[in-house]
Amino acid sequence: MLISFIIVCYNSLDDIKVCLDSFYHKDLRNQEWEILIIDNSRDGTIPYVKENYPDVKIIDNNENLGFGKGNNQAAKYAKGEFLFFLNPDTKMRGNTFSRTMDRLRREKRSSFGVKTTFEDGSVEPSSLQFFPLFVNEIPLLNLLIKKRIIKRLNSNSPVERSIVSGAALIIKKDLWERIAGFDECFFMYSEEVDLCRRIRKSSNEKILMIPCDGITHYVGKSTPNDEKRLRLILRGKMHYSIKHYKPIQRVSYKHLLLFSLRLRSMKERILKKGRNNAFHNLIVHHSEWEKGYYL
Repeated sequence: MLISFIIVCYNSLDDIKVCLDSFYHKDLRNQEWEILIIDNSRDGTIPYVKENYPDVKIIDNNENLGFGKGNNQAAKYAKGEFLFFLNPDTKMRGNTFSRTMDRLRREKRSSFGVKTTFEDGSVEPSSLQFFPLFVNEIPLLNLLIKKRIIKRLNSNSPVERSIVSGAALIIKKDLWERIAGFDECFFMYSEEVDLCRRIRKSSNEKILMIPCDGITHYVGKSTPNDEKRLRLILRGKMHYSIKHYKPIQRVSYKHLLLFSLRLRSMKERILKKGRNNAFHNLIVHHSEWEKGYYL
């Protein structure tokens, strides 16, 4: 079997309908791929999938184990040569499925990514991250670099990237086992950055972005200023810095994050003429995220 699609769900019933319909075939027998779904909630996802997609393999958890741990759990049962980690709130567009399968058959690589975009076609920020992470937080400079990345991602040629979105990440199973999968200390966010770092270190190669129409990712843009989500993002970033950076680098990175929050808070206050916004609250309560998941 060529590929195992792994999808971790949490209250994702409406999303999983769209996701599976975008690339599912009624009969998976004699196919080169399989689908594994991990459900970390009780919202009716499992009964729906069993009824409508009987060939999909399901792992039913009694609690929310988080993104990384859920994926690790499913990977143990996967039979594919490649593991394709896909978010439930995604939809494959156009030629993405066929291009992906073709590239995996032909390319002698261990890891791949697929461009993720918002519904309006704009490239999602998680597809635009790069090392060193410090630069991602520097205004104007990061915009200039990201414009170049977007131009390359929209071309018809394969592009090598240091970091790809965890919403659409492909890795050869033997490499996955060699680097021990996702670090389960990351509950959510930045675990794919940590994984990409270890992929490059172990395989001595960057991740190849497959040229295709891409995958629509429906989360994030509609609620970009959601405080709970932003707090988790910041915790993930700080957890990564604590794991990989020296003390002085961690402190510098934290202050870059705070500086970025201040700029965004100022912008929010100007636009909405108010002080108490999500960014302001995250600055005031920085102790809630600055230690990552080591709290």
